[in-house]
Amino acid sequence: MPLKIEINRDLCTLLGYYVSEGDSSEHTVRFSFGSHEKEYILETTALLKSLFGVHVQHYEKKTNVLQIE
Repeated sequence: MPLKIEINRDLCTLLGYYVSEGDSSEHTVRFSFGSHEKEYILETTALLKSLFGVHVQHYEKKTNVLQIE
């Protein structure tokens, strides 16, 4: 993960998704979207990879929620 992150449109978009759909624990940042919100899921995944270079995992829950960790 980079030590410095440029504040730009992509970062602000990701922060907006985090405020509305995100949570975190000690070692995990998670975004929870309805399984029908495919555009948001794809965009959030792409932003996490491009901004932070992190490996992203998707988990589909029985409640029609897809989580990105």
